Amino acid sequence: MQTNKVVLSFVIVAGAIVTAGVLLLLKYGYTPAPQRIMKPSHFANVEELGRTVMKRFYGDLALENTIVLGVQVQKPHSMDFLRGYLSAAKDEGKAFTHALVEIDLHPDYARLLTEFALETKSLRTNTVEQIEFADAVKSARSSTGFQRLLIVVPNLYASHLISKSPLHRLEKVLGEPKTMFTILLSQLATAPEHERQMEFPCVGSERDTQGTAALGCSLFMSSRSIYRAFRKLEAKEPIVKERVVAIIQKTAGQDHHVLYRLPQDVSPTLIQVPEAATTPAATSP
Repeated sequence: MQTNKVVLSFVIVAGAIVTAGVLLLLKYGYTPAPQRIMKPSHFANVEELGRTVMKRFYGDLALENTIVLGVQVQKPHSMDFLRGYLSAAKDEGKAFTHALVEIDLHPDYARLLTEFALETKSLRTNTVEQIEFADAVKSARSSTGFQRLLIVVPNLYASHLISKSPLHRLEKVLGEPKTMFTILLSQLATAPEHERQMEFPCVGSERDTQGTAALGCSLFMSSRSIYRAFRKLEAKEPIVKERVVAIIQKTAGQDHHVLYRLPQDVSPTLIQVPEAATTPAATSP
């Protein structure tokens, strides 16, 4: 009889734990742990980082004819990354031939793509129907001399972690069997006190009024996973304080997050709380 009571108590407790877990999952959602692709590494500048990322995915470019690059709208260093990426692609014989770029990004993005001899078109990449965007992708791929297409959009548009992101809607219109290969640039925190600089908040579903929590929590998890490793790296190589530090994490589908930190990002006088990020509403064509 005593044994039966113990078993019954165990079943009740186990059931309560499972129920609580399910309720928490429903309330806050589930974000799978990112997969490490590149451990904390340091670079002379962001352009060098761009070259390294291209070489890291050299093999993937042989398999993918379309790459989506999500840039930081308010960070001019994203342009340096793109320059390094395009330069390395050209040097390695994997140059892009065509490009589509969000029209609301700084005009220098389109100019840089044109400088590298990419046939470039600027357009809106976040519309309700995504028809023009899909047609532009199809047109580029069917062009004479086409080899590879680079799509440059704000990082928020490039995430598969956001359920109704512009990229998800584009893929639905295209009807392709697999998700596109994306490289998403964002802020890296190398210590808890630097998390206030990160672009997207990590909050529960009830507080996620902007629809970016899944992406924000993934980025936070990526940063927090390297704090100990970074402290060891910093102790071993103090020069990292003066260099760009970056990691690469793979998340949903073919999303690859490139998180990087500039030397000035760790200056206490420059740590500020950013404005709340918002999920851009789709615009009518």
